Amino acid sequence: MFSKLGKIGLVVLFVFVLIAGSFPQSASAATTCRTYYVVQDGDTTPKISHTFDLKWREIADANELPYTWKPVAGTKLCIPGEESSDSSSSVSSSPSTSIPEDSNASYSAKVVGKNVYITMSNYSKKQAYYVKVRDGTAWIGGWEKIGTVKVPKKTTVSKRFTLPQDLKGAIYIEVCLKNATTDSLVCRTVVHQY
Repeated sequence: MFSKLGKIGLVVLFVFVLIAGSFPQSASAATTCRTYYVVQDGDTTPKISHTFDLKWREIADANELPYTWKPVAGTKLCIPGEESSDSSSSVSSSPSTSIPEDSNASYSAKVVGKNVYITMSNYSKKQAYYVKVRDGTAWIGGWEKIGTVKVPKKTTVSKRFTLPQDLKGAIYIEVCLKNATTDSLVCRTVVHQY
């Protein structure tokens, strides 16, 4: 029925379809990208999804990737969500994170250049926190205390700290607040925007 040439052509077409399907696709028209992220060496899908406070399937769906996709350095990913004012920039600010001992309280962190910015709000009572940072890819140790934040009751406080010199080249920065009284700890890993 099929000539030998026709069978070879069918096999070549099948192989082409398989190869083309394995490359990441651009985000679908229905997806709103709040930002874009370029995959770095050493990235994993859990690390990427944690950085943007999303489930991996949300990022995979936005980029039409299989859930089992392995990150390839240099791949540009659409990070779904509300659009930022500059859709070409990288997200450097963490979403607000609730504080364990005060369910209404929250904090966000961002790292821009040599500065760490912390915003804290809605505390039901006066609190003091130590601010600690380290390379976001470290598994153990490497913490450096960069300052203290005192938060009055029912007030929003924003404070700037200087990033330690040895972290200025890090892509990810883990920012933690340690309660000065209870020792409770809450952390966020953010993308360092240069």
